[in-house]
Amino acid sequence: MEYIKLFNDSIIEAFEGMFEETIILENEAVSPGGISTRGVAVIIGITGGNKGRVLLDMSLDTAMELGKQLDPDFTDKSFALFTVSEFCNIASGGGITMMNNNSKGLGLRLAPPSIFTGVNSRIFSPNLKAVWLSYNTRFGKIDFHIGIEGV
Repeated sequence: MEYIKLFNDSIIEAFEGMFEETIILENEAVSPGGISTRGVAVIIGITGGNKGRVLLDMSLDTAMELGKQLDPDFTDKSFALFTVSEFCNIASGGGITMMNNNSKGLGLRLAPPSIFTGVNSRIFSPNLKAVWLSYNTRFGKIDFHIGIEGV
């Protein structure tokens, strides 16, 4: 799954660009069939020549800290949710753009992000082999689960 390196590069670039902080990849593994969320999950569908999805998962505390990094005075939890949604959108968009540039004719596109909140919500993507990228930041752990059919 060579596209994972492209996504990793895009995640690092997006995080460092948005939050002016480092993000360190701690683990890369096969994603479990079902994911039990830690508090905030963002899902972005991938369409076009191949189908798939990007799922971002983190605790609400981590999302709140990321929101504070952009606006220390924010008071609305929604701002933190929109912040992590935009981070996921930028990171996913960069990965998809690099894939499309490297393999002409893929024609991959992103669907708008969906945001879910709640601890231990279960999210399943049947028959989709995904890779789990687990990152450490000074704000907390951030996980990406990325899967694209046939790539």
